[in-house]
Amino acid sequence: MYGESPRFEIADEYNQNGGIAIMSTNTDDKYTGGSIYDEEGHYFEGYQILWSIERQGEEGSYTYTGGVTGKSWYFDDPNSPFFGLDINGTGEETIFNEAKNSGNLNKYFGEWLTDPDISRYQFLGTATEVCVRM
Repeated sequence: MYGESPRFEIADEYNQNGGIAIMSTNTDDKYTGGSIYDEEGHYFEGYQILWSIERQGEEGSYTYTGGVTGKSWYFDDPNSPFFGLDINGTGEETIFNEAKNSGNLNKYFGEWLTDPDISRYQFLGTATEVCVRM
């Protein structure tokens, strides 16, 4: 739906910065966000998948916590946006670096949302209710 509401005015700097912010950075080692269909913030299928990743420890011995709703990245689920990413055991590091460097995980969600062979609703059911906002 497009349009403007006379009741909700948007500050100019909000529009200039690209609209909806999908990342919240707590520290240099923690990132959160949600899936997005495109950079303008359109959710054509009416759901958002929330995620978080945090790096702990020292360089060379980092550990990572988080995932879709802070639970898991579902690397083994063929319907997951992150399927097969953990081939060398570095999937969480790869995801963390993408979130840190680009400020989002649109790379993974973009491919996932446009792949006609993926059952997105099956993944949503697998990933539990708390990771999904409908």
